[in-house]
Amino acid sequence: MVRSTAIAVVAAASILVVACGSDSSGDAEPTTTTDTTVTSAGDAVAAEATASTPTTTDEAAVLVVDLLNGSPFDEAVYDAAFAPVFREALPFDDFATVVAQVAADGPWTLGPARSVAGSMATYELQAAGGDLVLLDVAIGPDGISGLFFSPDRAFDAPGSVEDAVARLTELGDLRAAVMDASQGACGAVVDRGATEIMPLGSAFKLYVLGAVVHAMDDGSIGWDTEVAVRDELDSLPSGTVQDLEPGTVMTVRELAEAMISISDNTATDHLIDLVGRAAVEDMLVPMGNDALDRNRPFLTTREMFVLKFGDPELGREFVSADESGRRAILADRVAAAPLPTAGGVDLSQPVLVDELEWFASPTALCDAMVWLTADPTALEILSMNPGVPATGSSWDTIAFKGGSEPGLITMVWWTSTEDGRAFVTAGSVVSETGPVDEFEAANLLAVLRDLGPALDEVGGSD
Repeated sequence: MVRSTAIAVVAAASILVVACGSDSSGDAEPTTTTDTTVTSAGDAVAAEATASTPTTTDEAAVLVVDLLNGSPFDEAVYDAAFAPVFREALPFDDFATVVAQVAADGPWTLGPARSVAGSMATYELQAAGGDLVLLDVAIGPDGISGLFFSPDRAFDAPGSVEDAVARLTELGDLRAAVMDASQGACGAVVDRGATEIMPLGSAFKLYVLGAVVHAMDDGSIGWDTEVAVRDELDSLPSGTVQDLEPGTVMTVRELAEAMISISDNTATDHLIDLVGRAAVEDMLVPMGNDALDRNRPFLTTREMFVLKFGDPELGREFVSADESGRRAILADRVAAAPLPTAGGVDLSQPVLVDELEWFASPTALCDAMVWLTADPTALEILSMNPGVPATGSSWDTIAFKGGSEPGLITMVWWTSTEDGRAFVTAGSVVSETGPVDEFEAANLLAVLRDLGPALDEVGGSD
């Protein structure tokens, strides 16, 4: 339910990200990951795999799927299997992050080759939930020179903001805006509910990152502060931190990168525990949140899983209670409740999708992004995963966080141009009657991101 939007994609000369399969936002289905030896922050455990260079696309595809399914590897294996041009585009630590992100939807099954053209081939991959993904592999004399993961469907891109909005409203209840943030304020260029409160999914993690940055500013922690992984803070995927041995040490920077780039839920809960729930709540006001009463108490991902999927009746009671009552429910009942198992969670239909969530309006999310991107390290972390590739656009920087669950997808981008202009695109599509087509919604929201700013020159769109 709280997973990041998109699965990372690697090309020989560039690093892209696209949505993947029906779980395109990467946020809809918590699944049990395989026992990978690479953490979400990119740290490798000593590998026993033999370093070798694949010579055919078949060998390359098998190797990639083995890595996704937990085959141990270190930098020596990476150097031997992947061509220099690939490694230059994607250093080992970044590749390890990609592996962790895609592995979260596994285990993966390698299917037949759909096409083979010399040194390139396209294979079918089947995710644990049954969705098909296409894996494009390019092979050269010195190893794998290109990889590309893509959904097994084509996106019919609309040619205008109006067409994109029309298609989005067919998917569910749309609340979205494209805002000019060049001067630090958020003025709507495209307004389809810019001040309307919407559920966030994993986009709530922007406020956790804000609390971490604030703790850096007051000197209470540093990016290199070490945190020991604790079983009692385990949550469900997405992510991989829940699979680490208790006592495994990660830095705050590594936890933050995992929280944002692959939406690691357990990493998120460790950061909330580190800075304190009250510290996250305190950041809601300076970061511009406009749904304070609905975000207090500020839930961890584990608490959300318990309330929404472990005991939905308790979740309804939680929603109906006032703030003090909600805090009592968390302390007296949720804290002692078991975390539901991934296999025991029914994700076929929305559950309290517009009632039990984290909340903000598109304008408030713009304020949050403006606040965060003023910090260079936060901007670096937010720029690790752009969510959906910006093909044909002139963005110099793309910072992103998204999230989804059945019946919800939310996307938030901060984008900037070389001449210093900045825009924020934030939107959600909600359906209380059935799942949202996340692939379609994510790509249509990206159309707003890439086409909307041009309307700023002609007076905006409402």
